[in-house]
Amino acid sequence: MKTNQRRKAISQSLDLFIIIAAVLGIGGIVTGAAYSLANSAATSTSIQIVQAATAGGTATSINAFSITIKNTGTSTINCSTNAPCEVVLVDAKQGSTPVTSPSPSGSTSAGASASWTISGDASGPVTFVTTSMTLSPGQQVSLTEGTLTLTGGEGYVTGTEETVSVLFGPASAQINLIAQ
Repeated sequence: MKTNQRRKAISQSLDLFIIIAAVLGIGGIVTGAAYSLANSAATSTSIQIVQAATAGGTATSINAFSITIKNTGTSTINCSTNAPCEVVLVDAKQGSTPVTSPSPSGSTSAGASASWTISGDASGPVTFVTTSMTLSPGQQVSLTEGTLTLTGGEGYVTGTEETVSVLFGPASAQINLIAQ
């Protein structure tokens, strides 16, 4: 004896629509997870000037300069001979003889010393350079300089606005200061 059962089936177009929606949904979840994972593994290099100050001197001197820079990125900054880290006093000029002393002092927030030198060509801007420092994410480095005499150069006159540029590998920052 033959039994007839009535079945109700999903139409072919609705069936196709459900399959496409499931594939797109799973694909979206996989893509989102992969993008999030790749994004979390990416590193960035960025710096922030936390503090900066300068004391004006004469037309050919700077009485004092200090700056603190923080690594706000997610990767370590390595200052080396091949990739030096620089702080440039853009508006100050070395003069006929490049300035080499007095030696600037510096330290990192991790307690390590940061050895800075004054570099640059005659008549070029005053540039502080370090080639032996590692700055981990979240760490800071400070640089302090006393009186600089710029023979035949250009100093910071009290009350003038001065530009300071910082370049640590691919990261850079700039600030304008009023010489006090």
